[in-house]
Amino acid sequence: MSVQESIVRQVENDSDELFDRCLKVLLEAFSTHPLLLMRNGHDQELIELDIAQGFAGSFAKKLVYVTGHDDQDISAVMGIMLPVPPKKEPEEQDKKEEAITNPVVIPAVDDREARLKKEYEAKWPEHLKKFIETEFTDRFKELKAAIGDEIWTNSHKVAMVGTSPSARGKGYGSALMRKVMDLAAEKGSWVLLVCWTQETADWYLSLGMKIEYECDFPTVDQSKLHAWYFTWKAQ
Repeated sequence: MSVQESIVRQVENDSDELFDRCLKVLLEAFSTHPLLLMRNGHDQELIELDIAQGFAGSFAKKLVYVTGHDDQDISAVMGIMLPVPPKKEPEEQDKKEEAITNPVVIPAVDDREARLKKEYEAKWPEHLKKFIETEFTDRFKELKAAIGDEIWTNSHKVAMVGTSPSARGKGYGSALMRKVMDLAAEKGSWVLLVCWTQETADWYLSLGMKIEYECDFPTVDQSKLHAWYFTWKAQ
């Protein structure tokens, strides 16, 4: 039996204990992530809050998948977003589009997420927030236009996928990616994600994903930040 068949599982219990176990893996995996370092001014406390408030949304919606060496272990974690549903009410749809396009404006869906977002917003320096809300977000809008509405709305988006450093090289991350590919294939949708390092880009290419678009992003400190947008769809 493959890793995916025997171990990958959806997290359907929203307990604090499970949230903390998943978050621990993500903090280990993303503590030196270039986007998070830039977005948070290399402040480790802010980075941890940023990861927590971002992950809380997927966790509350039960859109988190985990894997490990047995059916209790959590060594790798993936949070996803489902395809945008058909337009019903303009106001509601506009809010969903804004939440996906703007990495700042993402409405909270439960008490944990709301609490973490409030704590993060209170500690996030104003100059960083202003930069992300203007120049950085403008580039995200350009990316969305380049990718096109068909892929953007009809895709399973991988919000984050991370493996504990001590468990890397065992196929856990690949098993999670195969899971989201299976979910997308069942619905006839795309898989869409963005990555920020060459090493990760090479890994996604090895999984059969395609670079849909890539570009440099503006940064507060004028450092280099390159992004690759990847897509995948079952043939």
